[in-house]
Amino acid sequence: MKIGFIGLGNMGAPMARRLVAAGHKVTGYDVMESAMAALSEVKMDVSNDILTAASEQEVVITMLPNGEALNRVVEAIIPVMPEGSCFID
Repeated sequence: MKIGFIGLGNMGAPMARRLVAAGHKVTGYDVMESAMAALSEVKMDVSNDILTAASEQEVVITMLPNGEALNRVVEAIIPVMPEGSCFID
């Protein structure tokens, strides 16, 4: 499955690791470069922007710190997500 994962911090990073270990193709994004760098040994794609992380994915998962951040992300990514894809927060 092609999965976009937005939010690779304390909770998101372990989840993304497990998805990769299960054989999924994961594209990750986080506003903190250090969060993405901490996953450098994981065989996943890293996106430089949120729209690329969400486009062309079967599933997009967010693990964000608060509702305000979630609302901003949802407004940005829903228009670029393919028809029939799934959004999970």
